[in-house]
Amino acid sequence: WRILDYVTYCRYRFLQRESRWKGLDDSLDECIDESARSLDHMCFSSQFYMMTTIHTNGIIYLVLGIQMMARAEYNLFGDPAMPFLVAFVVLSSLVVTRILIW
Repeated sequence: WRILDYVTYCRYRFLQRESRWKGLDDSLDECIDESARSLDHMCFSSQFYMMTTIHTNGIIYLVLGIQMMARAEYNLFGDPAMPFLVAFVVLSSLVVTRILIW
């Protein structure tokens, strides 16, 4: 039952974290292979699954957006509103990042 022991230990580490966001902790487990340390660092917690869901949704929306523009033969760079849209997206991202990481 090594997997159950590992998941139980992950749950314990998540509950005993030093900061509210697990990704901001500096401690990494040196016993884990280097390629799996960042995955182990998040402890398979609710924060890990939230990040995975947001990332997956972002990829899906990006692919759908590119497909819609390709099918409609839409030229993004020919749109006069593009600089304003890019500025809006960048500013919105900065504000949301500033609000969520405090």
